[in-house]
Amino acid sequence: MIASPILPSGPSRGHDVERALLGSILVDPSQLPKAVSVSSRDFADADLGRVLDAIRDLEAAGRPVSDPWVLMEHLRQRADIIDSYRSPAFVAGLIQCGIAAHVAYYSQAVLDGSRRRSLVAIGEQLLKRLDDPTQPLEEIRGWLEDRASRIGTAIDAAETVGQIAARIIEDLRRPKEERKPKTVIWPGLGSINAQIGAFLGGELVVLAARPGMGKTALAMQIAMQAASDNHPVLFVSLEMQQTELVMRILCGEAGVDGRPFRTQAESPEDVEMLAAVAGDIRDYPLRVFDSRGSNVTTDRIRAMGRLMKSAGGLGLIVVDYLQLVNPVDSREPREQKVATMTRNFKNMAKELDCPILCLAQLNREAEKADRPQLSHLRESGAIEQDADAVLFLHRIDDKTVNLGIAKHRHAGVGDLLLDWIPHRTRFADHGEANGARRVAEFDDFNASGAF
Repeated sequence: MIASPILPSGPSRGHDVERALLGSILVDPSQLPKAVSVSSRDFADADLGRVLDAIRDLEAAGRPVSDPWVLMEHLRQRADIIDSYRSPAFVAGLIQCGIAAHVAYYSQAVLDGSRRRSLVAIGEQLLKRLDDPTQPLEEIRGWLEDRASRIGTAIDAAETVGQIAARIIEDLRRPKEERKPKTVIWPGLGSINAQIGAFLGGELVVLAARPGMGKTALAMQIAMQAASDNHPVLFVSLEMQQTELVMRILCGEAGVDGRPFRTQAESPEDVEMLAAVAGDIRDYPLRVFDSRGSNVTTDRIRAMGRLMKSAGGLGLIVVDYLQLVNPVDSREPREQKVATMTRNFKNMAKELDCPILCLAQLNREAEKADRPQLSHLRESGAIEQDADAVLFLHRIDDKTVNLGIAKHRHAGVGDLLLDWIPHRTRFADHGEANGARRVAEFDDFNASGAF
């Protein structure tokens, strides 16, 4: 077994390791694959990093990397490399410090140095954020976890298709109870379940409509269905207060008209019906967060999601709605801000392995058209690009709403009719709203002793 080389300590160590890595590759170019995880961006000396790129160019072109004259000629042709790194003395110095057997060790040392520098930069930015009293600690924590999680993952995570395929087959051959469970969230309404299927971990689903079409009601109905199936849900409301949303839930579940409660004209009987429902849903794993005027960004939502996942699991995140989320960088143009947020939500869904249902508003052009189109998504075409599914709500009449499936990566597009039950602020499969009322009337009649 070859002992690890002894390297100098102190500020010069990073450059010495980088030179040793380059020299070791020149001594034996067949060792280059052992440095596949190292990028030129990992070098503290950017010019040495560009020399690594030049060596890889030569190797890709099939030219002799170990020939110092070939290398020098190639370096001289590159305008991005400083003159002192094109000389015979420089190339000879690299070869002199190279040990072919240590390429893997030197590669790891270069990567470690790069990650340490990244952590130092993050630490400096963290101190600046902590000095700003307007930044919520929850948001700072989310930012910190996100930046730290990115260090050194881009190349390390890349695998060959053969490796991935072998891992898939190995997993499929295991008993189902031994496999990692998938996050599967069923929307709840039979027609939506059949047409769209379940929302899966990693998916970004966008539900868009003009104001007043019922997108919040449908989103909350889906959230309640997920919670009733024991999937922890985070509902982030940037428009309505917690009490408003939960009052909707109580009225919808109890079948009680919520309008009298707005003016304190409710009956004691209605209150008791709501109290019974409150007891039923007491242990539902559904958390409702409203912004209360605070600054809510995608980083803050990610931080809340991570906390829930670590505390007891996370099945679904609902964001109501996209255009009210504050951008991380307020200097970007508005369209770019929205594009950044949708990309962040998609990455968040993959990182947390849960679906994200993100509500969005359509622009005013949708009111002039017979039905919403993807071009009506307000402020950014990136919403359409990043989303796995895009759904539109469009009112047909006072009691019927069309749910348009404008995009779905794993299902067909099309339309579904839903019945709107206004006094319960919820939806039903088309034709079932009247049927549900008839069943309820029959049950009341039967309870009276007539049968």
